[in-house]
Amino acid sequence: MSLSWLDAVVILVALIVIAIVLGYFDLPRAAESLTPMEPPASQIGDWTFESTIRERQMRYLVKRMLMERIAHETEDEIVSTVKVWALYYDIDDAYALCVAQRESSFDQAAIGDDGNAVGLWQFWLPTWEIFRKKMNASVDDQRDNLQESTRTAMWAFANGYARHWAPVKKGLCVASE
Repeated sequence: MSLSWLDAVVILVALIVIAIVLGYFDLPRAAESLTPMEPPASQIGDWTFESTIRERQMRYLVKRMLMERIAHETEDEIVSTVKVWALYYDIDDAYALCVAQRESSFDQAAIGDDGNAVGLWQFWLPTWEIFRKKMNASVDDQRDNLQESTRTAMWAFANGYARHWAPVKKGLCVASE
């Protein structure tokens, strides 16, 4: 996925707004000199717990903003895509749809687990890369791609890796015999 110059400007503006909201810039002084304010003495040297939380919140907001730029598929498109890949891998489609609904509420832009889990199937990047290598597929981060993430999830179900999803582990979604 390549960014256009407009996407880059939007992201830059969003980062500046987030930094201002979170207090990383002194707005009046930044307007004059465009330089960040000095960190408080409590943050010089070791990071404080509060600054770590602030950074995590900022990362989450930026990731969420980027994910919202993804074209949202309708629920019907998501359901039909899941059914096609479930049929291809001989997986019970009701089982697959149960997992997708419980993981992301059919939200292709869902982000969970402190920003680590992404997309319809809530893949973590290391898990995504492991599955994709085993599939002999590109390990590029396409967790937000409906077709590739669903294909990968159905491959994982078909190859005994369904236990990686919490709804399966907790018995909330059960495959028919």
